[in-house]
Amino acid sequence: MRKQTSTGYTFAVFMSLLANASCDCGSDRESRGDGGLERDGGPDDSLDAGGDGCSDEDEFQCEGEVAVSCRSNRLRTDCTSLGQSCLDGLGCSECRPGASSCANGLATFCRDDGTLARYECDAEQGLTCMPGGCRGDCDLSNVYQSYIGCDYYPTITLNPVWSGFAFAVAISNTSEKPTDVVITRGTSVVQRSTVPANALSTFELPWVSELKGGDITCTQPPAPGGSRVVEDGAYRVRTNHPVTVYQFSPLQYAKPNPAPADCPTIKGQCAMSLVEQCFSYSNDASLLLPATALTGNYTTLSWPSQQDGSGFVAITATENGTRVDLGGGGSVVAGGGIDSNGSGSVTLDRGDVLEVLASLDADLSGSRIRANKPVQVIAGHSCAYVPNKDVQNCDHLEEVIFPEDTLGNDYFVTHPVYADGLTATPYVVRIAAIGNDTHVTFDPRVRDDLVLGAGHFVELTLPTMAGQPSPNVHVRADKPLLITTYMEGQAALPSGGNVGDPSMSIAVPVEQYRDNYLFTAPITYDVNIASIVAKRGTSVRVDGRLLPASDFVAIGNSEYGVANVMLEIQAAGTGIHTVSATSEVGLTVYGYGQYTSYMYPGGADLERITDPVLYL
Repeated sequence: MRKQTSTGYTFAVFMSLLANASCDCGSDRESRGDGGLERDGGPDDSLDAGGDGCSDEDEFQCEGEVAVSCRSNRLRTDCTSLGQSCLDGLGCSECRPGASSCANGLATFCRDDGTLARYECDAEQGLTCMPGGCRGDCDLSNVYQSYIGCDYYPTITLNPVWSGFAFAVAISNTSEKPTDVVITRGTSVVQRSTVPANALSTFELPWVSELKGGDITCTQPPAPGGSRVVEDGAYRVRTNHPVTVYQFSPLQYAKPNPAPADCPTIKGQCAMSLVEQCFSYSNDASLLLPATALTGNYTTLSWPSQQDGSGFVAITATENGTRVDLGGGGSVVAGGGIDSNGSGSVTLDRGDVLEVLASLDADLSGSRIRANKPVQVIAGHSCAYVPNKDVQNCDHLEEVIFPEDTLGNDYFVTHPVYADGLTATPYVVRIAAIGNDTHVTFDPRVRDDLVLGAGHFVELTLPTMAGQPSPNVHVRADKPLLITTYMEGQAALPSGGNVGDPSMSIAVPVEQYRDNYLFTAPITYDVNIASIVAKRGTSVRVDGRLLPASDFVAIGNSEYGVANVMLEIQAAGTGIHTVSATSEVGLTVYGYGQYTSYMYPGGADLERITDPVLYL
C-alpha cells in the first residue's frame, strides 16, 4: 500500500506550519540549503504502542476515524480534524480511491493515495461529463500516474541560441487511433493537427522572447535580465488520446549548407569564426510530464550561474489562481515577486511562467517550491560549462523536475558512452535530499557515505581514471532523493569531430521503473543512444530486438546492470522507439551532434510514493 501523502493537508494548514517551522541547517560545505519541519502521518496527537493488523510499515490502521501509523512510533491522527475520513491501509483520506463524479463540466477523481483531484472535463481531450464521472481515454483513471497523458505545458527557457533555429515539441501517439492535437498559448490556438496511430509528429513553435532572452552575437552572450513573470508564457498541448511529449530547445543543431546569411556564428558574420556551416551550439531537450501527474511540491537541482550564462528555474502554472512559494535557493537576480535571496510568493494563472535566474556564481539547486495547485518545474542553465568554467564548451541545459511526491530512495546513475557507442565518458552527478538526516550510500564506494539535510545537495564528478571507465553507481538512501546527471564539455570527451557538449537529465528512481516504454529520439542528431538499467535475468527488447545478457555491465555489487544501445536513425524514419521487458527497467535517452548533445529520461511511472516534507 502507498503512504499517506501530506498533499491531504489543506494549503491553509500547510502555510500555518510554514510559519512555525524551524531551521535545522547543516554546515557540511558539500551541501547547501535550509532544513525544516518534517511531518510523518499528520499532526501528532499522541504516541501509542498498540494496534494490530498491520501488514507492512507504510500502511495505516483505522480505529474509528483515528488513523494509527503502522510504523514503529505508532503515530495517531484524528482524521476529522483534517476534514477527512480514515480508510484502512491509507489512513486519513479525502475520498475512496477510484471514486469519481462530474457535473457541469467539472470532474473529481480519487487517486490511489486517497487524495481528491478536481479538474475540467475537457472536450478537447475527448472527455464527456457523465454523472458517474468524466469519461474518455484521457480521464484521470487512465493517465494520472505516468509520463503518458493528454495535457502538457511546453515551456521555453533561457537560451542564447540564434532564433533562426526552431523550438519544437515531438508528440508520439501511443494509441491505435488517430489523435487530434490542439496547441494553444493563452486563448489563442497556435496549431491544430492529427497524429496518425502509433506515429510521431513534430511541431515547430515560435520562440517566446521574454523567456528565451536575446540571441548570441558572434561569441557574446546576451544579458540575461532579471527574474520575471511572463503571462501566458507557456504553450499548452492537448490531445484526445494519450501521447508522450518531449520538447527540443532547439530541434536542430545545424542548418544545411549554404548557411543562412544572417546566421551570427558563421565565418564572415563572426570575426572569431572559421566555420562556414551554421551551428546552434546551444541545445538540450526534456521529457515533459502531463499536467495530471504534476503536484505542488518540488526541490530543484540546477547549475550555478557563470560569466557566460545563468542558472534558472522555470515554474509554469496549470490552473488559475496558483500561489507559488519559493525559498532557500541562494542569491538570485530579483524580479517577478522574488527577492535577491531567492524567496517570495507569486500568484500565477494557467500558462503563466515564473522564470527565476541565479546571480553570478550563485546556484538555485536546493530551492524549494510549494504551490497550492499543480505546477510544472523545469531547471537548467542558459549555457553551462560542465564540470567547471575551465572545460570548454558551454551548452544549454534543461530538464523537467519530478515532483517530490514521486521520488524514491533507490537509484542507478550510469555514465554516458561517446558517439562511438563504446567509450565511457566522464559525467557529473548531483544529489539532493528531500528530508532532514538523509543517509546516502554508494556502490561502488566513489565517496564516503554521507548525511544530507533537507534541501542540501552534494556534487560528484566521476571522471575516467587510469584507463578505467567512469563508474556506474548504485545510490541508496533511507529517505527520498532527487538526482540529476550531466554530460561534460567537449574538451573532456574523447577527441574526434567536435562532437558533444554539456547536457542534463534527471535520474528516475527504481520505484518508478516501467516494463514498457514508447519514446522519441530525434532524427536531427547524428547519434542516438538508449541506456537501459535492468535486473539480472530480465529479458529486454529494444525496437523488437532482444538484447543479449552480455550487453549488460554490472553496477557495483547490485543485481542490476546497464546496456547502452545505439538506436537506428533513418532519414525517412519517425524517431519513435520502444523498450519492452519482462520486469521493470530504467531508460535514459541521449544523443550527439556537432558541438552539442541532449539527454533525458525516456519515461517513468509517476506514482505518488513519497510524503512531501512540509518546509520552505
